[in-house]
Amino acid sequence: AKMNGYVTTLLGRRKDTLGLDSPNFQIRRATEREVLNFPLQGSAADMIKVAMIKADKIIEEKYKGFAEMVLQIHDELVFEVLDEKDDNRLLGFAKDISEMMLGVFKLKVNMDVDVETGKNLADSDKLLID
Repeated sequence: AKMNGYVTTLLGRRKDTLGLDSPNFQIRRATEREVLNFPLQGSAADMIKVAMIKADKIIEEKYKGFAEMVLQIHDELVFEVLDEKDDNRLLGFAKDISEMMLGVFKLKVNMDVDVETGKNLADSDKLLID
């Protein structure tokens, strides 16, 4: 970071590291924390942004009128779907979104995707997808 003058996320967004050379101890320490945090938190933000774009495309192509992305909270996407009796459509949607999210970036670590369903965020249950 000090050699390059910046750190990057997985998608190449940059954060400068100018504060590492500051004579002010507090600025230097704050920059050290930012430099350590930015690649991880910034890459997570990159991943969720890409996932949102891909989720929107999936909805547009296969689930228009059935599902809508309504909220993003940290590393979660929240969708509103029609309350239908057809559980197969819900399972298909959940599987398509889960598979997409697992494939947003190819990483050396395993990623997990949990799907929950419910009438609201407080009363939701885990949905098992084959």
